[in-house]
Order: sequence, then structure tokens, then C-alpha cells
Amino acid sequence: TSTLNALAGGAAVSGAASVGVATAVNRINNLVQARLDGNRNGVAWNVGDLLIKATSAATINAASISAGASGAVAASAGVASNLLQTSTKALLQGGALVNADRNVGVSAGNVDALSSNAAVVAGSGLVSVSGLVTVNQIESKTEAGISGAATRVNALGNGAALMVGSGTPVHAPDTDAWALAQAFTSAANLADGEEAIHGLAVRASSLQQLGQRSVSAALALSPAGTAVSGLSNTA
Repeated sequence: TSTLNALAGGAAVSGAASVGVATAVNRINNLVQARLDGNRNGVAWNVGDLLIKATSAATINAASISAGASGAVAASAGVASNLLQTSTKALLQGGALVNADRNVGVSAGNVDALSSNAAVVAGSGLVSVSGLVTVNQIESKTEAGISGAATRVNALGNGAALMVGSGTPVHAPDTDAWALAQAFTSAANLADGEEAIHGLAVRASSLQQLGQRSVSAALALSPAGTAVSGLSNTA
């Protein structure tokens, strides 16, 4: 489990001209792997249950605030970049020999969440300029498999069941309850469901959620003043 909480801010106030800047760059890169590779000189592993399981949960919570205020000219800018990369693998390979009286599970899963809030505000008597750019990206690779020409797995399915991921999300956000798409609220406990299996199961699941809230505002108090505001979100 990886969690990154980040806050960046910049503010400037003056009587004539002010410039406020906030920059935030946040990144998580996880590599998680579970595997059974090869055998014991041709001797099989004799087990009751075998579960090869790799899981990853990564979260970025980021906030960026920039403000500028002056009597004449004010400029405020913000740049926020968030990158979440996850690779999760569960493998049974390389000529592994497994005899299970009950069950064999090969399971890989990841849950990635990225929540970003950014705001820039500029206020002055004559000229105000504000600009905000946000870039958010989630890259996930999830793999579960049995491979190798010499790999052999026997799962008889006797006795109690084995719990493995079902691929069905639980605690997912209720999109029907959103009045607008902008009302996105992340699910803090988003997870993959489970199911009981007998025998052999190979499962891979990947869940991602990304939410971005952005505000860019510029205010010029003079009737003859100029206010310009720009906003760009990329996900």
C-alpha cells in the first residue's frame, strides 16, 4: 500500500504588482510480484491449497493553491502534475509442478486512486491574469497466469473452497447519485469483490478512479480594468 499526500502553495501581495506561482509534481511507481517458478529437481509440490497472490493499492491526494493580489497588476499561475504507475503480477511458471488436494489460485489485483484539487486566484485594481494547468495520469498493468511447456498443475477441488478476486467492484461510487459529472466523489474503500472457487482459478483485476477539481479566477476592480483567466485539465 502506497499513499502520497501533497500540498503546494504560493502567494504574493503588493501595492503595485504581484506574481503568485504554485507547482506540484507527484508520482508513485509500484512493482509488486508473486510467483512460483521452477520445481525441485522434478519433484512436485504436494499441497492442500496454494494461493499465489499479488496486490497493490496506491493513492495520491494532491492540492495546489496560488494567489496574487495588488493595487495595479496581479498574476497567478499554477501547474499540477500527478502520475500513478502500478505493475502487479502473479505467476506460476518455469516448469513448476503442483499437486493440490484442494484448490489452486493465481490472483493479481490493484486499486489505484488519484484525487487532485487545484486553484489559482488573481485580484487587482487594473489588470489580473490567472492560469492553471493540471495533468493527471494512471498507468496500470495487471497480469495473472500459468505458463511454461513443462508446467503442470493438478487441483482436485476437494474440501473447503478458496477465496479469490471476483473482478466485481465493491463500494464503488454511485454515479446515479451525481447531479452533474463534476460532482465526482471518490470511494475511499473501493475494492475488488471475492468469490469462493473449487479447483483452479486464474484471476486478474484492475480498478482505477481519478478525480480533478480545478478553479481559476481573475478579478479587476476598476471598471476600465482587464481580467483574464485560463484553465486546462488533462487526464
